[in-house]
Amino acid sequence: MPERRTLLEELGSFAGTLLGPQLDENGRAQELRADIRRIIDEQEYQSVFQPVVDLTTRRVCGYEALTRFDDDTPPDVRFALAQRGVSSKPAVACWS
Repeated sequence: MPERRTLLEELGSFAGTLLGPQLDENGRAQELRADIRRIIDEQEYQSVFQPVVDLTTRRVCGYEALTRFDDDTPPDVRFALAQRGVSSKPAVACWS
C-alpha cells in the first residue's frame, strides 16, 4: 500500500518548493552581513585613495576613497548588502 502523506506534509513540501530559493538567498545574505560586521570589527579591509584627474588640464582635481576587502567578494556586493541590512554603514569603516 502506498504511503499516504498528510495535508501538513503536503503543505510543508509545497512551501519548501515555493520558498526554498528565497530561504537560501536570505541565508547567504545573512552570512555576508555577518562577514561585513567581522571585517569592520577586525579591520580586515584597506582604504585606498585614487586620484581623479581632469583630462583637459591633466591635473589631479580630487581623490576617490575606495575600500578593498581581504577576500574575493567584490566590493559592490559587500556594500549593497551593507546598505540593506548591516547596522553600520560602509562609510564607518573609513573612520575606524
